[in-house]
Amino acid sequence: PSDDFQEELFQRGNIAEYQISGQGSIKMIDYYLSGNYYTHKGIITNTGYDKYTFTANLSKRIREKLSLRLLYKGSWQENNNNIDNYLGNRLIYKAISYEPAYRFTPDSFLRKANRFYLQIIRNRTSQHGNTYEQLADHLYSPDMLFYEQSKIKTEESHALNLQGIYRINNDLSFHARLSLASKNMVYRSYLPPASDVQEKFLNSNEQFIIFCQQYDLRYEKLYNNHNLSAFVRYRNYKDNAFWRVDSLMNVELDGLKPEDNIYLRGSAGTIGDHGSVIRSVNSAILNVNYGYRKKYFLSFIANFDRLKEGFYVDVKEAFYSLALDYDLSREEFLSMPDWINALHLY
Repeated sequence: PSDDFQEELFQRGNIAEYQISGQGSIKMIDYYLSGNYYTHKGIITNTGYDKYTFTANLSKRIREKLSLRLLYKGSWQENNNNIDNYLGNRLIYKAISYEPAYRFTPDSFLRKANRFYLQIIRNRTSQHGNTYEQLADHLYSPDMLFYEQSKIKTEESHALNLQGIYRINNDLSFHARLSLASKNMVYRSYLPPASDVQEKFLNSNEQFIIFCQQYDLRYEKLYNNHNLSAFVRYRNYKDNAFWRVDSLMNVELDGLKPEDNIYLRGSAGTIGDHGSVIRSVNSAILNVNYGYRKKYFLSFIANFDRLKEGFYVDVKEAFYSLALDYDLSREEFLSMPDWINALHLY
């Protein structure tokens, strides 16, 4: 008997998405509710992605000048990734290298370096020989590779946003937004023991609390052929990141790279077994835009940022930008053909 390991490695992938939503109004409060489920079955055995999302939106207009909006969004997602290095090349390479009689022939040629088949491969080039030698030394059985090995990332997030707009007059308005969010991520990885490779297990828990506030004063005026718009914005972003490696077996965090056997891409666990850091970003932006006859445009931006991370990072930067735009298609003396409706010179 024999097995087709390439057929066992690959599977028919599919993507499905389901959504239900509803909207209406209760006592002059408009609402919108929606739920979404997204699933993606990967083309490699034991891989897939599932995500559940719920959204609620409430809005109310108070008289003519003030409008409020409350938005909640929550999600839960799980990414099951059986790929053991970047793009999964090594996983595929391992799987298609099994001889068909692997499960039924204990002296598989990939397990014994002195077998005739391996000697032929080794003698072709030293590069391929070394590759197969390493593969033989770190070989998992097909059942371990396909079904026991697992790398899973689970993420749960909640976000609450409150937005308000107050119209001072027809040309001037004030915008405010406050948001509070939390995110919890769990990285779990398990590699079964092989011939000379120890069993590996890792579980890392990471939590983020994010607070953001933003205030805009906006002005917009249209007079004859002149169009002037401007805004001043202040934005403050703060987050508190905390991570802790709960369980660890035969894994060295020092020097661990995301492409290594442990699926930890994006995890703070690569920095150390635990930690916490408070970060903040303060931004002030001035933006002025002027247009004349929809032909000439001028834009100016001044941006001031300050980044603080823990006790050791405090960076301040200022950026300035000036842009000019000239729409040649609106010049009558150029006699543009009808199929050209815009020709900008920046």
